[in-house]
Amino acid sequence: MFDFWPRKSNAPNDSEETTFLKSTKRKLPEKYQGWRFGVLTCTVSTCLVLLINIFLPIGALAQHGWGRDGQPILYEGKCNTVSQMSTGLHLLINAMSTTLLCASSYCMQCLSSPTRKELDRAHKKKSWLDVGVLSPRNIRSISKSRRIRWLILGLSTVPLHLFYNSIVFASTGATLYYPLLVRETLLKPDTVIEPFNSTRREAVRAISFSSPDFVEEANGTYASLEEAKRLRDIYARGGLQRLENRDCFKAYTTQFQTRGSVFLVTTNDSFSDHFLSYFSGPWVTQDWACSAGSCDESSATELGMKDFWKHPETWSFDGVRVAYCLSETPAERCRLQLSLPIAIIVVFFNAMKAICMVTILLRLGEKMNDPPVMNLGDTVASFLDRSDTCTKNMGMTSLDNLRKALNMSHRWDTRAKEVKRKRAFRFGAASRTRWILTVVLYSTILTIAIWVTQDAISTTAYWQGQRSSATATSFAIMKSIGWGKVDVRTMININTKALITNAVIANAPQLVLSWVYFSYNGLLTLLALAREWESYAQKRKGLRVSSVPCGEQRSTYFLQLPYRIAVPFMIISGFLHWIISQSFFLVSVQLYAHSAAEGWKERLDNPATRVSIGYSLLPMVVGVVVGGCLLVGILAVGFTRFETAMPVVSSCSAAISAACQPLEEDDSEAATSAVQWGVVGYFPKGLEHCGFARGAVQQPVVGRRYR
Repeated sequence: MFDFWPRKSNAPNDSEETTFLKSTKRKLPEKYQGWRFGVLTCTVSTCLVLLINIFLPIGALAQHGWGRDGQPILYEGKCNTVSQMSTGLHLLINAMSTTLLCASSYCMQCLSSPTRKELDRAHKKKSWLDVGVLSPRNIRSISKSRRIRWLILGLSTVPLHLFYNSIVFASTGATLYYPLLVRETLLKPDTVIEPFNSTRREAVRAISFSSPDFVEEANGTYASLEEAKRLRDIYARGGLQRLENRDCFKAYTTQFQTRGSVFLVTTNDSFSDHFLSYFSGPWVTQDWACSAGSCDESSATELGMKDFWKHPETWSFDGVRVAYCLSETPAERCRLQLSLPIAIIVVFFNAMKAICMVTILLRLGEKMNDPPVMNLGDTVASFLDRSDTCTKNMGMTSLDNLRKALNMSHRWDTRAKEVKRKRAFRFGAASRTRWILTVVLYSTILTIAIWVTQDAISTTAYWQGQRSSATATSFAIMKSIGWGKVDVRTMININTKALITNAVIANAPQLVLSWVYFSYNGLLTLLALAREWESYAQKRKGLRVSSVPCGEQRSTYFLQLPYRIAVPFMIISGFLHWIISQSFFLVSVQLYAHSAAEGWKERLDNPATRVSIGYSLLPMVVGVVVGGCLLVGILAVGFTRFETAMPVVSSCSAAISAACQPLEEDDSEAATSAVQWGVVGYFPKGLEHCGFARGAVQQPVVGRRYR
């Protein structure tokens, strides 16, 4: 068996071969300790997610068959039940997608972590590699097999986040119905029904054509007469539900109706016993009742709508007052469906991730003559055990010093550095490019999200006939639309019913959020690395290593980002992915109409039957607020200053190596002892040297020069 850290042998210090220290601690099998345990956890988690992704479609296929277009129905029934099931499943889906994302990130960091030989090779070329952070910089320097697996893990994230949230989707079952204004005497079976051919009906008919979801029958008058007779027969059997005006209006002013046709019963003497007034039709939406403004009680802006909600008994049409309603209540036909083609795509790329992780896991048992340097503690221990001559006499060198020197002369600066009174900002923990890219990406996404939200509110208000942009009105509009609900006001029509196309467009924000995750996670990791780095100047302690600890070293199962930061960030990331799934989602509307021969039947040829994209405003606002807090939080940390004079090295292997240079010869026991950074002694020319030591050190003095 082998240990991670080199053990001193009789070989010279400058030997290129890495030897190993004897460990004094044994808990798990050695190949599953430290960072290897993290790989094991990631592999098991990814395989469990893969099993769920495999058995869910297989179970659906076995129980429900392939279904139309490969979309078996998991459940059909009440719309509230479908909505709750959809929300629960999407919480599970986003938890699993976040698990895959975090597992991929962990394993990608392991694959891109350099070995000591790769570090030495880079330093000889006057370059450096990143340690303790997921970085594309290292990809050119690692082996081909690791590079291929790194790319597979990264690229497979793209299709997963483009499709995963659309593997399960809700389908709204909407009914075509007629609102029919009748006098009570018309409800008697022996009463003759005739159409009410007046200007009132023509006026209502003209208004109705403004609705995009209006469906006009070629023989509208005849159809309405037949519908009235059918409804009266149901009433005679006691099959209609009586609703008072408020309840009736509320029930029939929904964006997609699940009830059937309705009698609006009047007792007005001026309305003939034999005449039927119908509002053209049949209808899918509510526009016959309130085409000019919102029907929702909380967001009604028209004077007539406000008056109605205060006095529902005054509900009338051109002077004909409605006394009550008689409503048909067919069974609700909302569906929860599974897309088997999307499930196959998800399983394929999930399997690719699992295979890559299994190959990493299988290689853990192989002998590693040159093990990877995973985190800051690993790097410091490696350079304390065997120093790198390429970074000699550079003890106070920071990442910024290295960059400036290379830009000017293509050589590293070995001059002594003066300790400044003013401490550096923590922004220096990451490169300027990384900060700019992350902040610009984050700010751009937030700006677009804010603009989309505001534009959607304005469009919805205009669609409803509202002109006020006050906060109360905006919130009322968002509340009326609901959380992740299908609403005709917030449907995006892209002139295609293809499920795959709509899924890609609806889930594009999920992919963008994944990029933000990697970028933000990198900044968090570098800030945590800088905090750990500075802590070695504040107190003496053992190095935190990612493998089997030796001596006074400390063990850890995480790489660089502590659990107290990593776990909350993972939860927040999963929450944001779920928020995005509720903000933009697939919309499937299945239309049902009644016929004498077939009863209630789905009408696939109707234009109201569609697959498109919907959005919801409330989740957007929540996402903007949470995302804004994350951006402000990390910027606030960046504006704080370091507390010590320790050079800011970020994840730069060369700067870390320079800080680990010994005063004279390598200390064979420093790597496994409690160490502290500071002034360790004098060079022959009188300059003081700063570095790590297991003995006593002093803090650098402001104004003095050190090397």
